[in-house]
Amino acid sequence: MTRVTLDFSRMPAWRGAVRNAVNAGVTAAAARGASFMRTGMSTGPRWSGSVPGSPPNVQRGGLRNSIFHTQAVNFRASAGSNAPYALMQERGGTIFPKNVKYLPIPANIAARRLLEKLGGRSLRAEDMNFIPGRNGKPPMLIGHKRVRAVRYLRGGGRKDVGGEPVFVLKKSLTLKARPWCLPAVRKNISAIGRDANAAARRLLRAFARSSASLGGVR
Repeated sequence: MTRVTLDFSRMPAWRGAVRNAVNAGVTAAAARGASFMRTGMSTGPRWSGSVPGSPPNVQRGGLRNSIFHTQAVNFRASAGSNAPYALMQERGGTIFPKNVKYLPIPANIAARRLLEKLGGRSLRAEDMNFIPGRNGKPPMLIGHKRVRAVRYLRGGGRKDVGGEPVFVLKKSLTLKARPWCLPAVRKNISAIGRDANAAARRLLRAFARSSASLGGVR
């Protein structure tokens, strides 16, 4: 006689295994999505902006290096960046000054290099000359100190573009969107799905083998 025996005694364990497998798949999807976000950034000369609508150019790598993913909990995981400018790059928007009258907008590479050296510190301590706005033109700040600035060219070359830093002072700055997060996921959704399925299958197969070896399936 041929007989099949159904044993439901390990059903709670199976439910746990399925839950763990789904969480593993969701985690793998988040990790793969984060990877595509990092590799999807645009490239170009140092201190050059990308075309609006395309991912931002990699400058110092701050946004790219800030991208992370989380482990799935209750079938939910996330991937993205907590950098303060990440959402502004993704969606665009308008920036207004905080605790000051104007935003200093770098007008040349020397000014951009100076901001990079300051690392978020104020320009107030720098030797700058205020030029009032005239004939509808905005005011400016011009530095007295020479700032050595180097432009990194395609192919690895460098060019000294040092000079006096020049900033245009504006009361607001509107940035166009340069999406980097959602396009990376949408473009690579098939690969992300494959990683999720593979990770879930691995755990389920491992549990099935262990269950069979323990006599849970006959």
